[in-house]
Amino acid sequence: MTSRKTRFAIFGTLLSLLIPSCFTAQAKKPVFKNTQWICIHKILLLDVGTMTETYTLDFTSNKECVYTYRWVLPAHPASFVREDGKVDVIPSSSSETTVNGTWRYRGGKLNVELEDGSKRTYLYKSGKLYDSILSTDELVFEKQ
Repeated sequence: MTSRKTRFAIFGTLLSLLIPSCFTAQAKKPVFKNTQWICIHKILLLDVGTMTETYTLDFTSNKECVYTYRWVLPAHPASFVREDGKVDVIPSSSSETTVNGTWRYRGGKLNVELEDGSKRTYLYKSGKLYDSILSTDELVFEKQ
């Protein structure tokens, strides 16, 4: 009888230690619905300046999202000198693309499938989304 009570006490203790950790792990699952995540990426272009790329993920529901990519290039001097010795200024330029898509989160990975057929996978860690789409740098999205 004593060994049975001891086993039961050990089992009860282990169970009481495991149950809170399950709730803690569940609580860490990120909420994406009705949130916006932004990544600002700057690229130095020689003879031009710094081009700014802004990536935005808007999660509009439990399944749908909107992906927006915008780039801005500042005004910069032309790479040639005119006959009169003056250098023209090339005006700033920008472009924006918006695509609807669907998303699914599972096991620390956010999978986004866009209507244009492209797919992206983001790794969620420490409250941020990471995309290693670039060969030299990671895109890091932060919740707004």
